[in-house]
Formats: sequence, C-alpha cells, structure tokens
Amino acid sequence: MAIRLRLVLPLIALLCALAAPAWASAAEFTVNVTGDAAKGEPGVSCAVALGECTLRAAIEGADESAVGIDTINFDPAVFNGEPGDTISPAPLPEITTPTTIDGADCDAGTAVACVDSSNSAGQAVFVFKADESKLQDLSLSVGAEVVGIRVSRPGSANPGVSLIDNRIAMTSTTSPATGIQVLGPGTLIEGNTITAGFAFNFPIVLRSGPNLILGNKLFGSGCCAAGITLEFSVSGNQIGGDTAASENVIQDFLGGIKMEGAGATQNEVRRNRGANFQNFIVGATLAAPVITTALQSSASGTAEPGATVRVFRQQNQSAGEIDGFLGEATADGSGNWKVTFAKEPTGTFAAATATLAGSTSSLGESATLAEEPETGGGGGGGGGDNGGGGGDGGGTGSGSGGGGSPSSGSNATPIAAPAPVAPRVKITAGPKKSSAATTAKFRFRAEPTAGARFECRLDKAKWARCSSPRTYKKLKVGKHTFRVRATASGLTGAATVFKFTIKE
Repeated sequence: MAIRLRLVLPLIALLCALAAPAWASAAEFTVNVTGDAAKGEPGVSCAVALGECTLRAAIEGADESAVGIDTINFDPAVFNGEPGDTISPAPLPEITTPTTIDGADCDAGTAVACVDSSNSAGQAVFVFKADESKLQDLSLSVGAEVVGIRVSRPGSANPGVSLIDNRIAMTSTTSPATGIQVLGPGTLIEGNTITAGFAFNFPIVLRSGPNLILGNKLFGSGCCAAGITLEFSVSGNQIGGDTAASENVIQDFLGGIKMEGAGATQNEVRRNRGANFQNFIVGATLAAPVITTALQSSASGTAEPGATVRVFRQQNQSAGEIDGFLGEATADGSGNWKVTFAKEPTGTFAAATATLAGSTSSLGESATLAEEPETGGGGGGGGGDNGGGGGDGGGTGSGSGGGGSPSSGSNATPIAAPAPVAPRVKITAGPKKSSAATTAKFRFRAEPTAGARFECRLDKAKWARCSSPRTYKKLKVGKHTFRVRATASGLTGAATVFKFTIKE
C-alpha cells in the first residue's frame, strides 16, 4: 500500500499543476494606447489588437484574475505629456479584484491629465469595490456632474482601498462634481492634491466610516462647498493626524470640513490647516474650548472634562483659518487644561478645538498671545497633560498639571524647553525588496517632526534635498541602496537605509 501511495501522490501533484491556470499569479498590465476599446479575448489579458492594451481592457483583465494583487502601469514612451496623451474613457468597469493602478509613468511632470471624464457625464470614472486595491500617482481631470473616484466596497476588512498621491483637477464652473466619493469603510485617502473651480465642487465626500484622511492638499476658488464633506450622519472617520506631514491643507472653500446630519459629529478632526470663509469645522455639536489665558509660550482655559484640546496658531482671528499647530493637552476632571509650546511673537492669534469620545468641536474663539510675565506666574495651571511642540511640528508631552483654575494666577516656575535632539527618520513605505519594477517610491517621516528637512541619496549619488514621497524612475537592474536623513535645529540625524534589488 505504501508503495502505491508513493507512486500515486506525485502523479496527483503533477495533474494538479497541469490543471492550474497559466495565470496563477498576480498579473501586470501596461497600458500603451489612449483608446477605450474592450479586450478582444477571454482570460487574464488586456489585448485589444496586436500589442495594444487599453486602460479599459487592463481593468477587464484584472477583474478576471483571481490570484494576488494585479498591477496596471502606463507606458511612459506613449504617455509623455504631449497634447492628446490623455485617456477619455466612458465609465470604466468596476474594479472587483485586488488591483493597483499606478499612474507614475503617465504624463509625469506635465500639466496633461492621464485620464479625463469628458465621456463619463453623470457617472463615476473609477469605481473600486475590491479590498487591497490602490490608485496612486495618477492625474485625473473631472468635469461637471461626474465623480472622479468612487469607493463602494461593502465590507469592513482591512486593508481596504488606498488612494495615494493622486492629482485631481475639478474643472466644472457650472454643475456640481465630486473628486473622491467614499461609500464604504476602510479607505485611506493620503497625499492627494485636489483643485476645484468656482462652483459647487466637492473634493472629498464621505458617506461611510471609518476612513482615514491624511496629508491631502485641497485648493478651492472661494466657492461654494466644503473641502471635506461628511454626509448622511456617517461616523468613525479621522481627518488629519498627529504630525505636520499628516495635516490636510484645506484652502479657499466655503468651509473646511462640514458635518451633515446628527451622527456625522462622531468623527475626529485632528491636525489640519488652511483658510476658508466659514468655520474650519462646520456642523460640530461638541462645545468648543475657551482660552482664558494666552501667553507667548502657553495657553490655558476650559473644555469638557477629559477632552483633548488642540491649540492652533492663526494669522487672523477668523474662525475659518488655521495657520499651524501649537500643542495639545487633556482637560482634567474639572475641565481645566494648559498647553505649552515654543515661544511665539506677541500679538499672534490662537484658537483651539476639543475632541471627546470621537467627536470634535468647531474652532473656538481666538485669543491674542500676550507677553510673558517677567517673573513667571499669572498663567494659571490647568489639569491634564501638557502639550508640546510649536510651529509646524508639535507633538505632545506628558505629565500632570496643577489642579487649580486657569485664571488662578499661580506662581509656578515655567518649565524649560527640552534641549533639541537630532531627528530620526522612519521609512514608512518602499518598493518590494526584490522585483522587476524599475520605479521605486519611498515614503518617510521624521521623529520629532518640528522643522525637519530631508536629504536623500540613492546608491553613490550625492546627498540632495528631498521630500516625502520620493520617487526614482528607470532604475537599472541590480542592487540599490536608498538613504534618507533629516536635519532640524542645526542637528543632522543618522541616515536610515533601505536596500532593494531590481531583477531582470
């Protein structure tokens, strides 16, 4: 019997291997024409004619793949930024299997859009329904009555869909348009730049949660919607993070972030900045904190007990404007708080938000920073944790404040600012350690972040100023070494190293 099993098992394995489809691994497609034809053959293929692959056919081919995360790239020799190098598809097929669409080589470094919506009126150009899908580094032009990118995955599993470093131009000056619309949870929207014409254009609309919105740049034209809109009482979303790099810039809209519906107030708004015409956060119901004492290096006041209070610098006293982050603290059981930060000029304006149980207030009334008393005292000691950092860096400190009222005028000795330290760099994303891809993209951040400036070096090249993300293209086959370091307060930290190999 044992002899028979030894003979039969290898035969079964061989038959299984023969029965496995030829595409039993993730597929990679390269779009090399601007047309919109469907693929001309069944299976995991994007061929519409001999040697031609359209974006529509590539998505159709990826949808037929059942293994791994497929990749769709663009041929830079075809999409080199000349007039006519734009794909103008009818609404594309829904993306139903894990797929990455990488637009880094499509009209890179030019004002020419890779994809536009001129033939998608009334519908969405891209629709993502599959977990682990990604759209990155793609330039998209969105006209009237069109949704540029719609995410409608029904599940709650992570990772969800990632929309990273895309450039979306909303060109309508008549009917409304939407840049990114999210109908499902688990979406990461990070590092995108969205511009909106003078009309009811909606750069980012959230109709579900939780989702994460970090480090985007949204530029309006003085009208007529908010930069980020939360509709239908959605909850659980986080807008902005805890570092300068994670702040969303929301500029020249009617409002910065608008919450519609009672449940929509259960969303956390952390660090963001920009200037808009209404309150930076519209529709919030949590009471905003009150600043009772404002000095050059500290602010104190009252808020809901247990609330996280974030204090922001302003250039003017408009409730719609945030210039930068100063620090944060937690209100004590009596609602008292105090934030300390790097010294600001007298006359600087400051305002604060409060976050409690996943809900964030509107921006409170502004206060003007007064000159520090010569002998300490006068500022009062709120409870909770003392915030740290200043300018565009920030961070949080720890340790309990006093229990007195913010206006108690205590004579506590001011806490000396910590000595500066050389920043460390953490690489948060990079290419695969070994692959055939000739483009390598790195994302990184400095710790601490305040005032940090980066320098990058690939292989034996000289150090050069850079920022995150940093992309290298048309790399040669072989081993490569990427290094990045940061400098702040005159101190340069050690380089962080990432090694990878490009295979033939």
